[in-house]
Amino acid sequence: MNKEIKISKPIFIIGTGRCGSTIFYKMLSNHPDIGFISSFNVKFPKSLILWSMNTWFGKIGLRLGIIRPSEAYSLFNSIFPGYGRPVRTLRASDVSENIQENIRKLVIKILKCQHKERFLYKYTGWSRIGFFNKIFPDCLFIHMIRDGRAVANSMLNVSWWNGWQGPQNWRWGDLPENYRKGWEESNKSFSVLAAIEWKMILDEIEESKKEIEPNRFLQIKYENLIEKPIEVFTYVTEYCGLSYGKRFKERISRYKLINANNKWKEELPKSEQIILTKCLCSHLKKYNYNL
Repeated sequence: MNKEIKISKPIFIIGTGRCGSTIFYKMLSNHPDIGFISSFNVKFPKSLILWSMNTWFGKIGLRLGIIRPSEAYSLFNSIFPGYGRPVRTLRASDVSENIQENIRKLVIKILKCQHKERFLYKYTGWSRIGFFNKIFPDCLFIHMIRDGRAVANSMLNVSWWNGWQGPQNWRWGDLPENYRKGWEESNKSFSVLAAIEWKMILDEIEESKKEIEPNRFLQIKYENLIEKPIEVFTYVTEYCGLSYGKRFKERISRYKLINANNKWKEELPKSEQIILTKCLCSHLKKYNYNL
């Protein structure tokens, strides 16, 4: 525990909500060199003994559900109250010396307690690329992207989506004029509003990634993860500078991945499917999704 910890190339998984990042986070957390914020860290924020539960249980705790990787918004909010639900993405200018120092201390504590070399963390919504790049200048970002129609439909089926109150009451700020017009032309369709949320976050990610070198940003598709997980993780570990050993391969092979991408075709009325695809047409083409 007295060994000096150096934070090297922390890995951040980003994406819109409902994009498949959670299962990807769980699977990558199984890597033997990876430390992550767990449900124990969130539930017992001041107990170093319980913070070490990840190590005591080992990676088997992930498979048994004893340990779960967490987005830990409460921990980051305790350092920076605006972290969890900002109306815009967080930038380098939002990082004070105190915020930078305390977030780095949090990561060092995680790595010390878990006796790991690399830190992994996942969150969704605004990319916060500028924010974390300021704190960790060598960090890596993995962007998980999923067909916007599947994401929009999934948003409509979770209790925490706040688009039901309209964009004047949600967390993403004002709609850009062209997106506002499209929503009104759809007769204020909720599926279209969820699709606009997807587009707004992707637009922000595209803009924010310009702040970092191209080799520190990797984009992977949910669809590829589901269909070819071994190939995806081979590529991801190489990008992250992590080993890809037999033990890690065995661990991720235990996960049963189910493609839920067609639910929007089964659950949305045909009329909603048509206006949803129309709303997303340009972005779907940009990211090579079939119309």
